[in-house]
Amino acid sequence: MSTKIYVEGGGNQQRTVKACRIAFSKYFEKVLPNGVKPRIVVCGSGPKAFEDFKNSLGDPNYQRILLLVDSETEVADGKTAWDHLHKLHKWVKPLGTNEDSAQMMVQCMESWFLADKDCLQRFFGQRFKANALPSRKEVERISKKDVIAGLERATKHTQKGAYHKTRHGFDILAAIDPQKVEAVSPFASRLHICVRK
Repeated sequence: MSTKIYVEGGGNQQRTVKACRIAFSKYFEKVLPNGVKPRIVVCGSGPKAFEDFKNSLGDPNYQRILLLVDSETEVADGKTAWDHLHKLHKWVKPLGTNEDSAQMMVQCMESWFLADKDCLQRFFGQRFKANALPSRKEVERISKKDVIAGLERATKHTQKGAYHKTRHGFDILAAIDPQKVEAVSPFASRLHICVRK
């Protein structure tokens, strides 16, 4: 099935938008090693991603159009992605969409990195301090602030320097193991199941 995904991220510079698109493309190549890869549209901010997503609904070239944004905060038990996004941003589920149309990185893209500490160790190399990362297995329960602070603490003495989203984040996203991510992130697992349908 042909899929297009409108992704939050990449900032507003052409270089970082391209790096973000390549990273998500490489990530989904591992999610769908034998399937049709989704087209990734990088939108910068979450509100811009939502607007672009809404404007694309009904595109006859794609059988499935998805929105993928950060949840920013923990998702309350029993709440759907649309419930959460309405509470957070006042976004209303557009007509013609379903529950699968809204997907989230909970609580942020970097939460997924905590699932693959071996990848972080390889990427940052010597002086990477894995024990400075949040230790909780359920990554979706770790606040965005604690995820970022943990990554910065763990990497500040490495040769590559303290974690920085555009300098390091997209290369890490391209390298992490999606199977490890889905094992600890129910919303990531939900996304993977959706794109594999």
